[in-house]
Amino acid sequence: MIKKAALVLILKESANIDLKSLRGEYKGYFRIRYRDVRIIFSILDSGEIIIVNITAIDYRGNVY
Repeated sequence: MIKKAALVLILKESANIDLKSLRGEYKGYFRIRYRDVRIIFSILDSGEIIIVNITAIDYRGNVY
């Protein structure tokens, strides 16, 4: 799921994934929603290497 999200963000590929760019204090982070679980992550793309930093995986009420 994270790999698919990275491909959507970096390569602009189309995928059926609930992905959202966050705002406010979470600016620069992204959210994937899967049922009641949220995955918060950021991506660093330095050209050759892509680093995905997963910040949190938890239920909706606990993750933000």
